[in-house]
Amino acid sequence: MDIHRTFAEVVVWEDGRLRHHGRVDMTRSGLKGFGRSLRRMAVVRVLSPYVGRVIVADPMQVKAIAHASIRTGKIDAGVLAQLHASGFLA
Repeated sequence: MDIHRTFAEVVVWEDGRLRHHGRVDMTRSGLKGFGRSLRRMAVVRVLSPYVGRVIVADPMQVKAIAHASIRTGKIDAGVLAQLHASGFLA
């Protein structure tokens, strides 16, 4: 991303090539929309061929992690797995 005051230009490296993603407004809604598109473009597409299902959780809705007093990537991943297994993952 090349970030300017009111917008950002986005170029993505995908399948060995540069792909112009376009401009993103530097507003809360513009950035959230861009974030949602990244989940589909990158993480899900790359991991899907290797697993049965990829689930992306909204960090703002995962209260158990957000309010934990001790947080590490390993602990967070474990909590996410437990929430999913229990049917509580948003």
